[in-house]
Amino acid sequence: IAYLNLMPVSTAEAKVDICKKEKEKCKNLFGDYNPRKKKIVCLHVRDHNYYNDIHRRNYRNSDINNYKGLIEYLIEKNYLVKRLGEKSATKISFKHKDFIDYPFTNIKSEIMDLFLIKECSFFVGTPSGPMDIAYMFNKPLLLTNLYCIYPSFPRKSVDRGIFKKIICKKTGKILSLYDFAKLNIKFHQTEVYINEYDFKENTNSELVDAIKEYV
Repeated sequence: IAYLNLMPVSTAEAKVDICKKEKEKCKNLFGDYNPRKKKIVCLHVRDHNYYNDIHRRNYRNSDINNYKGLIEYLIEKNYLVKRLGEKSATKISFKHKDFIDYPFTNIKSEIMDLFLIKECSFFVGTPSGPMDIAYMFNKPLLLTNLYCIYPSFPRKSVDRGIFKKIICKKTGKILSLYDFAKLNIKFHQTEVYINEYDFKENTNSELVDAIKEYV
């Protein structure tokens, strides 16, 4: 039978990179923000501002200010933390020389977005576009505030994830991931509005525990 002769597709040739000229340009621009050449961790937290979706599928969004402890821990471990996002992103009430709120800097650009993810040691974030760029560059990921099992479940052996608490509005019961996975497929489609369940964000302490274990 013909299909028995099919060979696995090799991904060895599928490595993605930025062209050398653009990479050097980004490296020079970013040099002033990382003079001690520390290892970089990229952080991206999806919020409601970019798509203005606070009243529809808001469970996809999270609060950057819950990540202060996580950022502090990474700084203690001698990382430079680069928060990704657009200028519409919610500002974080946190300042440190080793934390860069990149959307509000003068080096923000689409090519710099790619460069920073390409050059980071690992990526921490919520399910969103930058997560897929990190996967494209084969970066280790710690995914936080997960709300959907199938599209954003950690894919590689070095990846980890922490889910939001999934609470049935009718009973007040917290669902296990096992029970959540057994729900109708509509509850695992990111474009379908889920009204029957609440999704409670990861707390500061939960995020700190997650990053400690991951590091």
